[in-house]
Amino acid sequence: REDALEAFRQPLPFLTTAVMAACSGLTVVEGEVVGDPLERAALQAVRWFMVSPELTASRVGRGADRLQVLSRFPFVSELQRMAVVVRHQGPGGGYLEGA
Repeated sequence: REDALEAFRQPLPFLTTAVMAACSGLTVVEGEVVGDPLERAALQAVRWFMVSPELTASRVGRGADRLQVLSRFPFVSELQRMAVVVRHQGPGGGYLEGA
């Protein structure tokens, strides 16, 4: 069992954590992150935090990673996906999360 759990202790690739941090329905209201409890837990687990509804930052890893949400396309159940267009310390990029 310990060997099986070891895989979960390995650091996740940057893009994996960036998608988890940027592709969510979370927002900040009066300084508090609000939204789906599972998405809040995922954000904490990958050690990112929300600065504002448009800005998410990393606590660890490569330094001062910040993702600025430029556009957000909400989850559509028929398509089973949502999308965001983000800027990561430079040119914009897109991250997509699907079910």
